[in-house]
Amino acid sequence: MRHRTVTGPWQDGEPLNIGPGGAFLIGATWAIGTEVEVAVAASARPEPLVLGGVVRWTAGDGSADASAHAGEHAGLGGVGVQFLDLDLDVAIALNAHLAERAEEVARATGATRVRMRW
Repeated sequence: MRHRTVTGPWQDGEPLNIGPGGAFLIGATWAIGTEVEVAVAASARPEPLVLGGVVRWTAGDGSADASAHAGEHAGLGGVGVQFLDLDLDVAIALNAHLAERAEEVARATGATRVRMRW
């Protein structure tokens, strides 16, 4: 996965989790309100999905979102990004990609329910 502010260069990054509504990006240090783009390589598309969003919270900022995820993100710096205004075809492709990844993990582990974190 890659990410950037809308005016900055692309950086390689690691999400702790990602879903149709947003992602937690480990190590990103942008301020709340920063507009960003996240590029996700989806196997069914030749080009990455580029998802526009905004930083809604940062790890440890004391907000309700940060507090709700404190255990999940304990000791990790990063930001919570909310995806905004996704085109329908991009939203469908992202959901299909996430479902495909969950199925792969379930097959590999024998799990019947998978919570994706990558």
